[in-house]
Amino acid sequence: MQNSSRIMLALGLVLLTVTLAMAAESKKNIAGGFTGEKPADAETQALADSVRNQVVQQLGARDSVRQFKVISVKTQVVAGTNYVMKIRISPKEYIHVKVFKPLPYTKQKPQVTAVEANKGRNDPL
Repeated sequence: MQNSSRIMLALGLVLLTVTLAMAAESKKNIAGGFTGEKPADAETQALADSVRNQVVQQLGARDSVRQFKVISVKTQVVAGTNYVMKIRISPKEYIHVKVFKPLPYTKQKPQVTAVEANKGRNDPL
C-alpha cells in the first residue's frame, strides 16, 4: 500500500509540473491572439516586399518611402495569418503595417488591411 501511495504522489507531482509548464507557455502566446514582437526574418521581408505598392498607395506619399526594411513583426493565426510589421521607410521614420495572408488553398494574394504612419523606432506594435 505504501508503494502505491508513493507512485500516486510521484504521478501527481509530474502532472502538476507539466500543467504549470503548459500554463507558463500559454501566457506567451494566447490562443487566437498575437505572438509577442520578434525580429523580422527573410520570409517576413519577402511578404512586406510583395505588398509594398499597396502600402505606398495607402500612405499616398511615394517619395517619402526611401527604404522598406521590416524591423519586427507580430503574427496571429486565423483563417490565414495576420502580420503586424514595423517597417523603416527612412532613416528616422517608421510605419506599422497590418497584412492578411490567406491560406494557400485560396490562391488569394496578401492584402494590406491597415497602415499607421508617423511611428518611431521604439513605438510598440
